[in-house]
Amino acid sequence: MIKPVLLKADIHTKGSEILEALPNSFPGIAEKKIQLLKRAGKWELPDDPYVWLSCVEALQGVSEGNFGVGAILIDEKGDVLIHGHNHSFRPAYRSDLHAEMVVLNRWESYLKGPLKNKNNGLRLFSSLEPCPMCLTRLLYSEIKGIHYAAEDDLGGMQRYVERMPPFFRQVAERHNLSRAIASPELLRIAGEIMDINKENLDGQIR
Repeated sequence: MIKPVLLKADIHTKGSEILEALPNSFPGIAEKKIQLLKRAGKWELPDDPYVWLSCVEALQGVSEGNFGVGAILIDEKGDVLIHGHNHSFRPAYRSDLHAEMVVLNRWESYLKGPLKNKNNGLRLFSSLEPCPMCLTRLLYSEIKGIHYAAEDDLGGMQRYVERMPPFFRQVAERHNLSRAIASPELLRIAGEIMDINKENLDGQIR
């Protein structure tokens, strides 16, 4: 198993360092930085640290001119193996580099071979409900738990997995698909981070 890049106990420290260093390059970033810093280490529900860190990553994505979506991969102990965010627009346009894809790319680059352990306790947290592209790839992966914070009424697919073709519905049965068990405030912040520059970036795609 890959060595964790961040222990669960250190999530609030590392995440706070990332937040403090973020430039206020878009309206709304400063407000979300303050909100997240106030919540650092104040976990109320089991998935709070992971949703919080995914929000930190999401805000970093916004500060760089990308969609405000972050994702993290944790092991069975709750330590962070990989964390990343959306890179669809910066440094160059990449339609595939959603936050979940960034994390999966790094993870599978580490694997460098066939699936090694389908019962490894790996869990991925995304600040936003995965889109059809990301959910499909996640279902093909060896990651057992797939959890999201904010619902995406326009593009989210995880709540509608039963509408996918039969093969994908069958594959989905071996995963734990659910919304993260996190405090309502963090779930709300996750959605608000995505909204900071969503309209502008959606317009560019259209």
